[in-house]
Amino acid sequence: MSIRKACQSDFKDIVLCVNSSYFHYIERIGKKPAPMLTNYEQCINEQIIYVVVDDNSDVVGVLVLVESKRKFFIENIAIHQKAQGNGYGKSLLKFAESEASTRGFKYIELYTHEKMIENISLYQHFGYCISKRVVENGFSRVYMKKCILNG
Repeated sequence: MSIRKACQSDFKDIVLCVNSSYFHYIERIGKKPAPMLTNYEQCINEQIIYVVVDDNSDVVGVLVLVESKRKFFIENIAIHQKAQGNGYGKSLLKFAESEASTRGFKYIELYTHEKMIENISLYQHFGYCISKRVVENGFSRVYMKKCILNG
């Protein structure tokens, strides 16, 4: 397993990975989840997207990180359905937290849909706390935050 910045040749695999990860939520929330609507070519061009590849060099996970002056944000983390349960998500979370720490941030933030209760529970297991609930762009979101130690 390795984590690296995505390149243009990863585009189709990224879309397949994200769609596989989120497809089963469509019925639950009544529409495609926001990550299925993201312009991943733009993410690649902006160099804010990473992929995790397995030992066969297949893209099995996607991580989109957004940095601003005030916060470090996980915009999306997705693991292909066939690869879930193998620790790839945990590795991507740790990678994101390490990046945030290296860049001098004290907190890392993310959001998930309020009906993705498994995700909320998973993030809480990894130390994230709910910071707010809002409706944005037609999605009911739960924002979560984790304090990280620098250095």
